[in-house]
Amino acid sequence: MKRQVRILHTSDWHLGQKFMHLDRREESRLALDWLLTVLQEYDVDVLLVSGDVFDTGSPPSYAEEQYYRFLAGLAETPCRQIVITAGNHDSPAHLEAPRRLLEALNIHLRVRVEGSADSALQENTPLVIPLCGADGELLAVVAASPFLRDRDLGPGLAGESTADRQQRIRERIKEHYRKLGQAMEAHRKADVPLIAMGHLYARGAEASDPDKQKNIYLGDEKNIAASDFPEVFSYVALGHIHRAQAVDENGRVRYSGSLIPLSFRETIDDKSVTLTTWEGGQLVETRQIPVPLFRRLKTLRGKTGEELLEKMQAFAKRHENDPLRPWLEMVLEGQQAEAGLRLRLQEEASKQNMELLQLRLQHKRTAWMQEDTELVLEQLHPREVFEERCKSAQLPQTEIKKLQQTFDELLEWMQQSEEGT
Repeated sequence: MKRQVRILHTSDWHLGQKFMHLDRREESRLALDWLLTVLQEYDVDVLLVSGDVFDTGSPPSYAEEQYYRFLAGLAETPCRQIVITAGNHDSPAHLEAPRRLLEALNIHLRVRVEGSADSALQENTPLVIPLCGADGELLAVVAASPFLRDRDLGPGLAGESTADRQQRIRERIKEHYRKLGQAMEAHRKADVPLIAMGHLYARGAEASDPDKQKNIYLGDEKNIAASDFPEVFSYVALGHIHRAQAVDENGRVRYSGSLIPLSFRETIDDKSVTLTTWEGGQLVETRQIPVPLFRRLKTLRGKTGEELLEKMQAFAKRHENDPLRPWLEMVLEGQQAEAGLRLRLQEEASKQNMELLQLRLQHKRTAWMQEDTELVLEQLHPREVFEERCKSAQLPQTEIKKLQQTFDELLEWMQQSEEGT
């Protein structure tokens, strides 16, 4: 009988995330502790983390402590092979700093594509990692691709149009995985799982907060289709989209989603990690393991202040035993807010052991006329702010589209510059 191998796929931890003016340290700590219990309970052999370990390139010290505490806790689990790749939020230099020490513990970090596009993707590339059990038996082979940055895809060319650059990026992403597939061919006869990792937007994926999760490359909604991943890969473990989902019909290409909701819009998602069970190279089971909800993020809507108060009180009764106090966003669906409403709602929330983070007036999506303008701007993605500014200038739609493409390019360049590329 062939040996069973269990591989757990997770991503998008975003440790150190600042949620408006508050941090997420309590939820992240509980989520990572829970993840260690899952590795123990399900007798997991291999853990895959597909990018965005941290929320920023320079995470706060408590986030780093949580990360290393988790890695140390792996020694108490049966999981002895761990592969971690960098996402677009991670600083390659920061994540890679302890690489030599961690690899002595079978924790494999892959944060950048080394060397030229050709030399980096041969059979012996560091991106292709054979994973062995304690007895030396081969468990799986992983092509651990990090987020592909500008230097991996090539800088813009003089005179190149936005459409031309979009097409060039798409072709180079496909070529990257085609060459990884070629490198994996040498292991096809091993009869073990052959897995690819990636951090990108795959065509057809659905994000609950699209503006924050799709703007990773120009034109990335057409980046790569599930069918573009070479068939030699028996499973493709993706990160970047925070909603757990399969991109293709047979579930070969899959996002595990984030560990915790990272915005109010993500509260519609059921958070989970993905456990796959293999016998030789054959996938015998795929299981979504739900992540407990440690803190509720809730949006309450009402047409009057009194309606909002009633909904808050009813919500508080249903969740008075939650482990962490809920955080609320309240939306007044009317023409204007009554005087002192925000203070009344804040006082009631505090009395109910909840915290009101934001009160906004939903009226023609004008975030600029709200009492809590600063908090709203902190919650918006830069692209949302730019779109609102274009609309307020009453520009033609065709011109707005061109400006958005240019803005996306600038945003991508700035983000990668800030994250140590």
